[in-house]
Amino acid sequence: MKRISIPSLDFSGLNRTVEIPVRVEEFTNIGAVTLEITYNTNFLRYESIDNSTNGHFRVTYNEPEPGCIRIVFFGSSQTLDDNSILFAINFTTILSGVTNLSFSTNKPGFCEIAD
Repeated sequence: MKRISIPSLDFSGLNRTVEIPVRVEEFTNIGAVTLEITYNTNFLRYESIDNSTNGHFRVTYNEPEPGCIRIVFFGSSQTLDDNSILFAINFTTILSGVTNLSFSTNKPGFCEIAD
């Protein structure tokens, strides 16, 4: 089963830059990925996205509102090794502690992987 994962965060320190890797498994012959990721704005401030696919996909992303990032990858079908980093999200910490990033799976058209 194709899978995209984000680690939970446990960090200390204020105004620290953290890079969160988004990894894939069983990513075979993928032509497009659409994701919406939510995060707690009390803990984190979104800064940027680093595309780690070395040009395999074209990528667009935006932050339509604080606490929500939308990312779209598309291109010719690609295969990535298990545990490869699809992209990384860079944040600045606002509070120390434990927080999670989540995929928005309840909205049609988001969090889809297409062959």
